[in-house]
Amino acid sequence: MPPALPPDANEPNFRRLMDASRSRLDALIAQVGEGGLHAPCDGAGWSTLDHLAHLGVWEQSMADLLDGRPRYEAMRLAPDVYASEDIDRMNAEIREWTSALTTDEQMALYRDAHVNLMRQIDRVGWDGLLVPYANYDPDAPDDAEGDPVLFWVLGNGPGHFDDHARWIRNLHGIAAEECSAP
Repeated sequence: MPPALPPDANEPNFRRLMDASRSRLDALIAQVGEGGLHAPCDGAGWSTLDHLAHLGVWEQSMADLLDGRPRYEAMRLAPDVYASEDIDRMNAEIREWTSALTTDEQMALYRDAHVNLMRQIDRVGWDGLLVPYANYDPDAPDDAEGDPVLFWVLGNGPGHFDDHARWIRNLHGIAAEECSAP
């Protein structure tokens, strides 16, 4: 049985969460500045720009899902790689192609994917986020069949933003309270 939505799960709270999480991440990126996009790199060799391109790809994959297109296409992954659910392999392949993009292209991917996802959210509406993931992806894994697609939007939006913001702060030695959104 899928987990229940919390009692405060509603469209206004969802939108506030999406906006607040993205605003915090954007404030952090502004603090890091253009000079901090390429260096330093973390232990896996990821720069801030790598993190942002990665977020863009995963967010675009959700926009594509809501638009009825396979997520693996936005990720530029072979269907079997995507179906493997090997997140490390998927992320390595995503990083391989995104790192070949220019800084401007990576930043555009980060920005445009968010705009595209929000447009798709507006199109499907709150009720469209509450339907099972499998309604958008007939090849969804068995464990995803009954869960609302909202769970994936949150996981590839605010949850993902916050994870990578933490890693970017650590990369630059920035405390969380130093980079809160206005």
